[in-house]
Amino acid sequence: MNTKKAFYTNSPRTHKKSGGIPKGHIVLNNFLSAPAVVRDELFGYIALANSETGYTERELNVIKRIADLYGISMERKQMEEALRKSEASLSNAQRISHVGNWDWDIVNNELYWSDEVYHIFGLEPQESRITYEAYIRAIHPDDRMLVLEHVNKAIYENKPYSIDHRILLPDGSERIVHEQAEVTFNETGQAIRMAGTVQDITVRKKAENAMFNAKLVAEAANKSKAEFIANMTHELTTPLNAVIGFSEMLMLGTFGTLNDKQTRYVNNINSSGKHLLDVIDDILDLSKVEAGKMELHPEEFEVSSAIEEVNILVASMAEKKRIEITTDLADNNIVVEADKTKFKQILYNLLSNAIKFTDQGGFVTIGGKISEDFVHIYVKDSGIGISPEDQGKLFNPFFQVDSSSTREYGGTGLALALIKKFVEMHGGKIWVESEVGKGSTFGFSIPTSLKSTSH
Repeated sequence: MNTKKAFYTNSPRTHKKSGGIPKGHIVLNNFLSAPAVVRDELFGYIALANSETGYTERELNVIKRIADLYGISMERKQMEEALRKSEASLSNAQRISHVGNWDWDIVNNELYWSDEVYHIFGLEPQESRITYEAYIRAIHPDDRMLVLEHVNKAIYENKPYSIDHRILLPDGSERIVHEQAEVTFNETGQAIRMAGTVQDITVRKKAENAMFNAKLVAEAANKSKAEFIANMTHELTTPLNAVIGFSEMLMLGTFGTLNDKQTRYVNNINSSGKHLLDVIDDILDLSKVEAGKMELHPEEFEVSSAIEEVNILVASMAEKKRIEITTDLADNNIVVEADKTKFKQILYNLLSNAIKFTDQGGFVTIGGKISEDFVHIYVKDSGIGISPEDQGKLFNPFFQVDSSSTREYGGTGLALALIKKFVEMHGGKIWVESEVGKGSTFGFSIPTSLKSTSH
């Protein structure tokens, strides 16, 4: 057959010698074309110059067979290229994630590693034949029995495993890897293959260990701080109580009558001593909460009665500034199960703050309701208000809105931080809404029922 360079025209003619063209062939002018088709996909054509006498049917079938083989070859090349790209993509993904895969032919003791497993073990890919024994020798001696135990359970008990262990690199350094694997069994129940993955988690583990060690150091420091504060508060409260007690005796005239100046000075000593004692108690309570040593003692009580008790405590403060305190409860019979002492302390601090920052003749309102198993309490005042930038800092220890040199309103900045801790111990939340010059509303929500717990 005389073959020439293939090209095609659009002028078909009939074939003379064969009496017809077999299916799949096209005759165009003086050229014969056979399409290379595999599974309905066209990969190209085999084209030959048509002889003067034409082709026999056998020759046409041979040409078609050549076209089919060409199509199969092109399909295979296309599939190999797709496989190469897929393997390159998988290898790249494994490299980025530091995860490699392996396959162990248990029967023939042949072990396959992906490139990333070689990298994890500090080896060049395919630099040497890897056996399972060589893999076991690369495991840190202290972890070898752990790995072998899991491997045996996987083979003999069909238990897939997922463990962390150390490996030794050729240079003697260590890495920590996470490994998981499972076994394939034949129809007789014999383990024939084990496949799994290895991930380098050295960096993550070191970070976790550093965080854990830092946590231990912080806990130890916090414990030392709590013990120091507890000891210091004891050392401070003992003489303070004596100062307060003796000043009260002087005020009562136990040791004789005092003149006006002496009375004023003794009153100052007494009030300053009580203020300092309150500060010390707040510091101690805050320290106990942070150290996890503060306990809750739940009991059932009516919210209205707790509010009434707190109103009595702040009544003199309100009277001095002619501030009216009103109560607005949705239901006077609201009953909760909570730590009553801490509930009252939360209310007391919110009320005393509201009175402190409200001008003469203002008002303070206490309100509350129950919704979805929570009791919601708020304290609203007509005071000076709080700027938006300060509202987010209110519950930080020692933060004070009034940071001017005159410190007109006083205080240590501990009260709000402490009551926030108390609310959170109850499983609740505290919030604030305020506008400068238009007053503030502080609110908190806690569950209506609380079981005894320790924090």
